[in-house]
Parts: sequence; C-alpha cells; structure tokens
Amino acid sequence: MKKITLIMLLAFAAVCTVSCSSGQKSKAEGKPQSSAESSKPDEGEAAALKTEKWKSGKDNSEHTATIYSLGNTAEEIKKELSGEIKLSHKFIDNVPVYEMYREDRQNAPVVLFMHGQLSRKEENLGDMTAFADAGYFCVALDLQGHGERVTDEPLMALEITKNTSSDIDLLLDYYSLCKAAESKKFALIGFSQGGSTAYWYSAYGESTPSALIVGSTSPDFNYPRDNTCISGGELTKQTWSDSKIKEFVNKYNPINHWEKLLKTPVLSGNSLDDEIVSYKGSEALEKKLSKGGNKDISFFYFDGAGHNITKEFLDKMLPFVQKYL
Repeated sequence: MKKITLIMLLAFAAVCTVSCSSGQKSKAEGKPQSSAESSKPDEGEAAALKTEKWKSGKDNSEHTATIYSLGNTAEEIKKELSGEIKLSHKFIDNVPVYEMYREDRQNAPVVLFMHGQLSRKEENLGDMTAFADAGYFCVALDLQGHGERVTDEPLMALEITKNTSSDIDLLLDYYSLCKAAESKKFALIGFSQGGSTAYWYSAYGESTPSALIVGSTSPDFNYPRDNTCISGGELTKQTWSDSKIKEFVNKYNPINHWEKLLKTPVLSGNSLDDEIVSYKGSEALEKKLSKGGNKDISFFYFDGAGHNITKEFLDKMLPFVQKYL
C-alpha cells in the first residue's frame, strides 16, 4: 500500500470542450470540490447551431450530432486556451459533451472525463486543458440525470452508472468517425460516481480501455452499497427497496469481473478517511490484480482528504496516460 502526504485537497475537476467534424472515413485550474456537493453554475441558455447526421460504424444505424454554443464556464475557459486548441459543445444523440483537442493533430487518443455525483461536465474543463495541450482528444460528458441531462424522473445512482456506461460506447462509436480522434486508444478518468461508471464500463463495456484513472471510488459496489437517488439535480428519497439494491449489486458488481482489468493499466486514489466511499474495495482489487500479474497498476491511499483527492494524485494523471497512450 502506497501512501501520499496530503498537500492540498482537490476533487476531480476540469473539462474543456472541443468541436470535431465527423467524417465517414492554456491553462485553466480545476476548483476544489467534493462529489457530495452540488455544482450548479449559471451556464446560460445554449443555442443549437448545427445538426449533422452520422451512421454507426457498428450497425449502420443513424444518429445525430448537434453543435451548441458554449456555456458560461466554457467561454471563460476558452479565453485561457492556446490558439491551437479547439473547444466545442455538442449533443451526441441525447448525450451532452464538451470536446477539447489540438487542431494541428489527427488521430489523437481519446480521454473521457466523468464527474462525480451532483456535479456536471463543466467541472472537468480545467483538467482537460493539460491533456488537450499534450495532444489528446478530450471529452467530458454529463452523467445521466446531471448537468444538461437533469430530469424530474427519480433515478437511482446505480441506474445512472449503468446507463451512462452505455453512453461511452455511443461516444466511442461517434469518435471513430472523427479524423482528429483515435477512439480505439482511449482512457477513462472518473471521480466518485464517474469512477464507478469507469469501473462498470471496464466490466461490461464493448471495448477495453487503454488506461483507467479513478479517484474516491470503489470497484466493489458493496463499499458502499449505494442507495442514493437523484431527481431534478438533487438527492431525493430512494425508489428501490434495500433488497432490490442488494440484488442488483450482487448481480452486477464490477469487482466480480476483475479479470477484465488484468491487461489494463490502472491508477487509483482513495483517502483513508473517506466517509462516503471506503478504500477497501480498491485495496481488494489491487490485491487481485497484483496476484493476477498486472504490473501496470498504481494504487494510492492518503490521509485527511475525505471524499477528495490530492493535488499530488492529480499531477500523476497526465504522465500515467502518456505512458500508455
């Protein structure tokens, strides 16, 4: 077990958007934030600018990609970006994303950023800038029921995690048609519920990530067995019984498919005093992967951060992705 001294608390933040034309074939700082906090900046009302149709490379089904004007946070981030970096706001079918990438590069590996519970994709814009500047095609998406996907329909956190994982396959399909991106090489970065979604995808998704970075989350959904429910962007009374939650977790728990991560580089960070998500699930996965022969794993456990990660951990993310993508 490796320990990191807490220098400062920072939650996963950052996401800049970038627009990419689909064809058939800078610096900005993320702000400290816990996934337990609701982040609701005034993003203004985005206007639809252009809609394009695209066909799936998997089954030739027809889909849409609509470009929207930037929200207020993205407009501020854009002012800090170098001239080579493009930022755009899109809906891929019904999935809202921000894209950020260098226009002077093609076939850039894709890095997908996923925020925590009650947050939104704009919180990732700051972190995305360093990755985009380094030559990666960065995408931040709203989890179901969050950001531009807020709905009054009550959604259990477990439902959100499962359904958002399916969105990743949709996005990878779309970016396979984008000349600026190479979606066969991709990394998933997620904090808290975004990390849970990354683990879910690693267990059940159609593709295998080239690298996985997670913070303040657990691959074992019994740590905790999440009973939270969201409606209208706020926590609300759970709609599933405790027995249904237990049944769901027993059936779909990602750690039961830990073998799928045997060839995937994993960077993980947990605070030992996190009262929302226990580090024990990460510890169990570390032991399984280490015993199974995966030498490309780095699990860090630090003190005093609560449901946050440290700046020291954040600083490890880009070098880790550069090592494997």
